[in-house]
Amino acid sequence: MGVDAADVNGDGLVDVFVTNFSHETNTLYVNQGEGVFLDRTEDFFPGRPSFSYLGWSTRFVDLDLDGDEDLFVSNGHVFPQIEGRGVGTSYRQPNQVFENEGGRFTEAPLPKGDATRKLESSRGVAFGDLDDDGMVDAVVVNIDAKASVLRNTGRLRGTRQWIGFRLVGRGANRDGFGAKVTVELGEAELFRQVHTSGYLSSNDLRLHFGVGDERTVAARVRWPDGSEQRLDHLTAGRYYTVLQDVSLTSTARPVTGDLPGGRP
Repeated sequence: MGVDAADVNGDGLVDVFVTNFSHETNTLYVNQGEGVFLDRTEDFFPGRPSFSYLGWSTRFVDLDLDGDEDLFVSNGHVFPQIEGRGVGTSYRQPNQVFENEGGRFTEAPLPKGDATRKLESSRGVAFGDLDDDGMVDAVVVNIDAKASVLRNTGRLRGTRQWIGFRLVGRGANRDGFGAKVTVELGEAELFRQVHTSGYLSSNDLRLHFGVGDERTVAARVRWPDGSEQRLDHLTAGRYYTVLQDVSLTSTARPVTGDLPGGRP
């Protein structure tokens, strides 16, 4: 079904998450290095909440700007006639958000009325910051129903900051697929790679980072050809366009009024 990849446990290696059919749990494969992946679902991801659902598109995304990446999963069965059969599942199902708490995921206790909990038979999901407010939103495709536009209101954000990057490469790879951005937060480092994923979905290619309380950060860009660029004294609350081997341009307004606008 759906698949996405990210460094779940902070060891610098990219792990893989896969959604599965109903009466199978979704699966988290943890990278052991040298091309070896182990099924560590029970150690890092709660399998039981996904057991009765049929998962489709999924995405690692920092929904609360705390620096680690949470998980979104769209759900919906393929058989409308499954209703009333007493097999412990349904055709229309809620989508799920799993919060990353130090490398281990728990299903987020979303409030009553949250649009994520709306019962539909969902399929593809495209993720991106639709209103450039620094919070990643989602558009969900539902079978025989209108698409759902899920706006991240930042309920869990508090005062946390963010920063984002749009990479423009040289030559044929103008979208910078495979490029890696590492953000330095004191002794800690966060990295994201340019990719698009999800069941029949294409996501915003901008790389988005929650940076906690940091107002100024530094970053490194490693391009697919091995070349690197260093970016210092970046102001949080903005998206930046990074041209390979060229300059840096601020492309979005600041989220908070006390951050200066214009070119950094």
